[in-house]
Amino acid sequence: MALYAIGDIQGCDTALGALLEAIGFSADRDRLWFVGDIVNRGPESLQALRSGSLPEVAQPLDGITYAAKIDKAEASIHWGRHAEEISRQVRAFCPWPMAETCFAGKQLRIWEAEPIEAPEMGGLMPPGSVLTATHEGIDVVCGTGVLRILKLQLAGRKPLPAEEFLRGQRLDGTRFAAA
Repeated sequence: MALYAIGDIQGCDTALGALLEAIGFSADRDRLWFVGDIVNRGPESLQALRSGSLPEVAQPLDGITYAAKIDKAEASIHWGRHAEEISRQVRAFCPWPMAETCFAGKQLRIWEAEPIEAPEMGGLMPPGSVLTATHEGIDVVCGTGVLRILKLQLAGRKPLPAEEFLRGQRLDGTRFAAA
């Protein structure tokens, strides 16, 4: 049975996503997913995966490409982009180098975020503007769409869920800027 660990589970085949969730992987949060004969071989493959008895197989050399080293500058959030792209950036750079923006002249790291359905802003508010800040999260206008920040961290502080962050910070009229 061939088994490879690759990429982000987001957008994978629905059956594979359901199977992986059944064994404890989260389709939205885990960065590692297993591909191979697991879906085709059924329950015994799951049991072998859980027990660690699947043989390791070297990845084929065909199609391998070099990935350049991630530069910390890539982690800066540019709010003029699509909310879905920024959400992917947040997931890709967690835990390092962490997607970040500027809030009141200070570094603000974004640990968790998701794009949400929102009415088209039509240029009413510039990208990076805080649309709403509630217990559900901090909604920020993007070039296209709205991003809901769920967990964030001010420089020198610990990461907090948005609801706790809002107890100590006022965001009325705030506009985040690229770091």
